[in-house]
Amino acid sequence: MEIRSFGDSLFVMHADAILIWFGPYLGNGLVHMIGSHTLRIVEGLAGK
Repeated sequence: MEIRSFGDSLFVMHADAILIWFGPYLGNGLVHMIGSHTLRIVEGLAGK
């Protein structure tokens, strides 16, 4: 993707900075949600 204007390049730079800052929190929440769901499935299969 080619960016030809300074304004567009600043927009992309800020969007990337926000994603870099927010990404680990989003990933951690997703992993926690999947892990708790998997735990409920395993407990259901074990009959607890």
